[in-house]
Amino acid sequence: DGNQALVVHAIEAAVGSCVNRVIVSTDDTSIAEISKKAGAEIPFMRSNALASDSASLMDVLHDLLFKLRQKDDYVPDIIVLLHPTSPLRTIKHIDDCVSLLLDKKADCVVSVSEPMEHPAETVFWDGSDRMCFFCGSDSFASLQRQEYPKCFFLNGAVYAFTSQHFLKNNDWKNGKTLPYVMKQRDSIDIDTEDDFLIAELLLKYRDNI
Repeated sequence: DGNQALVVHAIEAAVGSCVNRVIVSTDDTSIAEISKKAGAEIPFMRSNALASDSASLMDVLHDLLFKLRQKDDYVPDIIVLLHPTSPLRTIKHIDDCVSLLLDKKADCVVSVSEPMEHPAETVFWDGSDRMCFFCGSDSFASLQRQEYPKCFFLNGAVYAFTSQHFLKNNDWKNGKTLPYVMKQRDSIDIDTEDDFLIAELLLKYRDNI
């Protein structure tokens, strides 16, 4: 349903998945109320300091884990991070990421997608009079397009990682990290009004595609 709040799409996918507890961190009372109705827990509101533009997501996660340990003596084995700006992420995507994490004994699994265009053909303007290849002018000069190495971008839909790894490294990176490849049409990350319109149409017609 394209009329649902973005956070509701994330919550419904999480509730239907293998995730045991679905927790939303927010400083907004209206979002908290919507989240509770959708089936999520709001064990505590996010502090003003952690709701500022300068606060990092890692700080928010650390605070959440600390308070959960204090309040419930609870530390999850696995954290599944779901950004609400990826409404086309599904229950299956979440379950697949967790299964991959466990089966391969990885530290982290991140969802990725193939880019619309290969980075080898990405250029930037140097600010004066030149267009420069982002990957370097000679990196792929001798290759045909079909010979380019496979590449992906982080689509932001699912991050699944062990709490042990996160607490040790203060991030999901730097360990055994595996990609989980999603289709481009499931990987819309809403940053602009155009992204929102595309996502709304895909949500409406996805079952018929």
